[in-house]
Amino acid sequence: TNTTVIIQQRTTTSGSFLPAFFLQGELTIQCLEGQLAVIQGASRQTLSAGQLLFLPAQTMHEVEAEHDSSALITIVLHSH
Repeated sequence: TNTTVIIQQRTTTSGSFLPAFFLQGELTIQCLEGQLAVIQGASRQTLSAGQLLFLPAQTMHEVEAEHDSSALITIVLHSH
């Protein structure tokens, strides 16, 4: 099994929206500044600066910037 870790910093402006998607690997979203909403179906979780959210692989989700925001995204992909 090989593991690949991808780390990205994303900056978003207030009101911007990423439509529903999922990734093959586990995902963490750490809000560095501002405020982000992570939407999973009927569930909406707001992340403020310093908060972290873990999403299991293949979790369908959307992301909305409630304020100008910056986030650190970590994706862990496993290949067999």
